[in-house]
Amino acid sequence: MKKLKINTDHWDRWLAQSFEDDGHTLVSYEVIINYLRHGERLRFPTAIRLLQCMIRSSFEPWVCYEVYEYEEAFYLLKTICRLTDPREVKMGRKYRSGFVPQFEYNYHKIKSSSVTNIIQDLKVPISAISEGSIGGDGVRYELATTLGFQSSRFEWWSEVNSEWEPLVQQFNKIFENFETFFDE
Repeated sequence: MKKLKINTDHWDRWLAQSFEDDGHTLVSYEVIINYLRHGERLRFPTAIRLLQCMIRSSFEPWVCYEVYEYEEAFYLLKTICRLTDPREVKMGRKYRSGFVPQFEYNYHKIKSSSVTNIIQDLKVPISAISEGSIGGDGVRYELATTLGFQSSRFEWWSEVNSEWEPLVQQFNKIFENFETFFDE
């Protein structure tokens, strides 16, 4: 059985969507989010992502946990993204916001029973649309699952209505469980 290896040379593909300012390569908020959401094929080209939990805070580093299946083994990847050197750059008549992102990766091999239990517990009936709060500063949460050709992604702002509360509780439980793998 081969050990999973993180491909860290892939960020250059996403820099095609970057822009320059005073010699700094800046990347927009949206590109960084899309990289975290969809860059797994570049991070682990031959692995299958089963689950993703992400917390994007306005003032703290972003944290993303992903569970991958590779060669009949399961791995938990933790990605920390720090957005440094925020700038507003005037481009023509418009301004673009950009950052210099810094990524840290760490992963652990985990038991298949842990993955199976987590995914089976994610049976939360909710409506597709929820009335919740939104704001400029705060925390945004995402939970995504994939199994074969079926996938789902839930995203919410800091507070949710009571119907979504079971999903938030599940998310918090999963996130806290994943944190224990990386406690030092």
